[in-house]
Amino acid sequence: MTRKISGSTCEAIAGDDKGIAKVVMKVDGAVLNTESDAPWNCIFDSTTASDGTHTLSATAYDTAGNTRTASISVNVSNLVDP
Repeated sequence: MTRKISGSTCEAIAGDDKGIAKVVMKVDGAVLNTESDAPWNCIFDSTTASDGTHTLSATAYDTAGNTRTASISVNVSNLVDP
């Protein structure tokens, strides 16, 4: 069974007076997906990660080239169905 975090359950809020060009979503530094339009949602399939703590991050890039990153820790537990 695939276990995914996506949509509003994995959403970054980004705004800037110059406009947001893109938001890059990562898990442990590896790119999950890049969003060029709001809403800024990630797509994370937990079965691709080992059990344990992982860091999800979102880096917003404004149209002037500035960046800002926010991150959270998530605990993955991929239980095997009997």
